[in-house]
Amino acid sequence: MFYTLAWSVCSVLLRLFFGFRSRGRSNVPRTGGCVLAVNHQSNFDPVLVGCGLTRPAYFMGKTSLFRGFLGVLLRRLNAFPIERGGADRKAVKEFIRRLRAGYPVMLFPEGTRTYDGRLGRIMPGVGGIAVRAEVPIVPAYIDGAFDAWPRHRKLPRKGTLSITFGRLIPFERREGETKRELQTRLRSELQDRLEELEAKAFASRRVCRRMAGKSEAVPAGLAK
Repeated sequence: MFYTLAWSVCSVLLRLFFGFRSRGRSNVPRTGGCVLAVNHQSNFDPVLVGCGLTRPAYFMGKTSLFRGFLGVLLRRLNAFPIERGGADRKAVKEFIRRLRAGYPVMLFPEGTRTYDGRLGRIMPGVGGIAVRAEVPIVPAYIDGAFDAWPRHRKLPRKGTLSITFGRLIPFERREGETKRELQTRLRSELQDRLEELEAKAFASRRVCRRMAGKSEAVPAGLAK
């Protein structure tokens, strides 16, 4: 009940003030657990993922946030704590437990917010979580959040926000494939899918700017 109310309020505010759009929701399974692997641009991100879906999502937050009233609020919004700077086995077990229970759980596989707005390298372990829980991975790309609320700003500014859910990466173990090989393949496929979504997001932005009579330089690595 509380999550639904918060989702409704935040969705309205995001659309009114930031023109928020969600694309590709049909790529997210309607039932069952899945890893929502999302690029990390800003403090907006967990809210954008939640509001971009029609089913409740779960997410991790650093332990320091789970204190007092904020901690109570986060737990009611389906969050659970994780210790930063090391392997938190308890949090990983909780992550896998929720996946096996049939929930979509979001993960920021870069490990931290971007410093320049670009997608970083995927950290090891993402494929391992999907393999242990035996669930698919849904890549998702947030666009515009870095411009609106980069990590060096205390408060957000006006911007246009969107999230695109890409094609699902199924949990399928090929014949003769070891568990380690499967983990590596899933991680590589996720990196490729997120890079594709980033390239499409930039291309779309470039078209919009061109239509508005503006120009934008192409970041290194996106020029084709």
